[in-house]
Parts: sequence; structure tokens; C-alpha cells
Amino acid sequence: MRKTLSALLLVCAFSFSLVGCSGRSSSSSPTDPSWNTIRSKDTLVVGVEENFEPLSFYDKEGNLTGFAVETAREVGKELGVAVEFKTIQPCSAQDSLSNGEIDCFWSNYSKATQDSEAANLTFGYMKSSQVIFALADAPLNNLADLKGQRVGVKEGSGGQKAVEASTTFKSCLGELGTYRDYVQAKTSLDNKKISAVIMDEVSAEYYLKQSPERYRILGKNSNEPPETLETGDYSVAFRQSDESLTLKIQEALNELSDDGTITKLSKKWFGTDLSSASSSL
Repeated sequence: MRKTLSALLLVCAFSFSLVGCSGRSSSSSPTDPSWNTIRSKDTLVVGVEENFEPLSFYDKEGNLTGFAVETAREVGKELGVAVEFKTIQPCSAQDSLSNGEIDCFWSNYSKATQDSEAANLTFGYMKSSQVIFALADAPLNNLADLKGQRVGVKEGSGGQKAVEASTTFKSCLGELGTYRDYVQAKTSLDNKKISAVIMDEVSAEYYLKQSPERYRILGKNSNEPPETLETGDYSVAFRQSDESLTLKIQEALNELSDDGTITKLSKKWFGTDLSSASSSL
């Protein structure tokens, strides 16, 4: 089983809920016009993060790519609509949905600590966890060693909200620094301005694979999985009123799960199958 916060519990006496947050499903067909609106304009505007490797990022040729981007494009093909991307920060996703700038936000981290009631969410289509990313030579062996350390988080991320949900844990840290994205946080780590970054495991594994001698994930070795702050799923977030569009995306994700497309993309980007798409539709 994955190691959890037991070590830090002894030091700080706090706990995180490990209860997952599943997307909503409807027992009857929704009648709102959101899906018909998308079908009429023939375009789904998808919000994604700009520097969230390997989910959504710009490659060396300047093309937007990644697991989330390719999954969204496959959903567009399944539904027969074009997909247009807009890069936004997770902390502004709700505002971008509310003002109509985007139709949905891809790779929304679904967890009890998140604002899950602020929007409709699809079921989780990919598993992830919040882990501790550090330099290989950092004097950190477990989560308890974070006491008194300056730790970085991505603004609006699941890691930040997990920390903010526990004032006891936050008070154990020497300081909590917020960054626009993981690229900035990792740069600060490289310059030793912070001791570690609370990071989505998929991103941490991506950076670790690129520089295995420079970085490590706390607790992870050849025999043991990493220590995690919490575990959750990634889903797609919509405006609360857009129930028919949410349902259509869920149906498309189900199809892509059944035909193996999501598994194929997961193995391409992560080297393993992290897909978790399942629905009570």
C-alpha cells in the first residue's frame, strides 16, 4: 500500500481525508441547452494549463501537446466537434468558466479538498497523487522532515488546497511559497530557495525521468512507492448549469476508455496505464 502521512502525523498531529471525489452522473437526460450550443457552433473551447508537463505544455516546436490535450482532441473527434484550447491558470478556471471564456477546464483535480460543488465534474479519467519532489541530495527522508522547511506549491493546485485544508500541517512548515506553475517552482528548487515542491505525481515522475541523478520523489525507491499527501483523480470541470454537455463528455470518455484510447495515451505519456475512467451512466 502507498505510504501516507503517518510519519508527519506523529510530528504535527493532523490528518487529510483520503475519500475520493467522483463526478456527477444524471439518472435522467438533462434538458439544458449546453450541448446543443456546442454542437451549433461546432467548437468546444477547452481550458488547459500552459506549463503542466506532461499533461499540457508547449513542445520545442511551439505546439500545445500532452496527455490532457490529446485526450481532449480525441473526445472532440468522438463527438464530431472541433476543439479549441485556451491556456489558463487553475486558480482562474472557475472565473473563466463563469464568464464564458471556456466551455470546460481539463485536468481538474478532483478531491474532497477541492471546490467540487462549484462546478459539474465528469468522473475521474486518470489517477494521480500529491507527492514531495526534492533535489537528490536534500536531507529529507520522509514527510516528517518537512517540519520547518520552506516548501513550494503551484497556485490553485491540488497540492496547495490540500495544505491549506490543514492549518496544523501548514503551521509545521517553515514557509509555504506559491508559484505560477511547476516550471517556476522547479527553478526555485534548483536554486535551493525552497527545500521541496508539493507536486502532482505525474509531473514529478516526468521530471525525475528527465534527470534521475538530480531529483527524487520523497520515499520512492525501487521497492517502495512514494509518500503521498493525498490521492485523487483528474476530471473535466464545467459550469454547474451545463449538465447536458457534462454528460456528453462523460459518454465520450467512456467510449475512449472502452476502446483502449485512454490507456494508449496514458502509456505514451506516462509509460504506464494511469487511466481510471469509469462511470455510473
